[in-house]
Amino acid sequence: MVTDTGSRGVFWLIWGIALIPLLIAMTAFFSGWRPPEQVNYGQLYPAGTTLESMQLEQQLPTDGRWQLVLFRAAECDGLCDQWQKRLPNLHAALGKERERLVVRSLTAGDQRIAVADPLGNLVLYYELKQSPQAILKDLKRLMKLSKVG
Repeated sequence: MVTDTGSRGVFWLIWGIALIPLLIAMTAFFSGWRPPEQVNYGQLYPAGTTLESMQLEQQLPTDGRWQLVLFRAAECDGLCDQWQKRLPNLHAALGKERERLVVRSLTAGDQRIAVADPLGNLVLYYELKQSPQAILKDLKRLMKLSKVG
């Protein structure tokens, strides 16, 4: 037979075990602590940045697929030309997910590679110095986690 004091001890032990991780998580969250690792290789666009808000000369259609856009200067340098050739290979490297992504190239003021979601929201951007493997890892992660497009 379990005594009243023993059952109370078990009760508080169970609650304590359940609440300790919650208290640690709340402390970490409200203190502003963040893990040192960054999951993505690209830089995030500010919330609400869309392809339409960039006021491009040529508007891109949002056809329900993810977009990988090479923004290049009017006079494309060697690095820009290299990326123009790399993008189809990057697209092919996605494997079965490549049908969910379309690759585009636009003339814009600054040179970078951007990822836009199927609704036309800009998500990530990469400088042209970025390695193709890093972009591919981000794209694969996006395709795996996203159910749209």
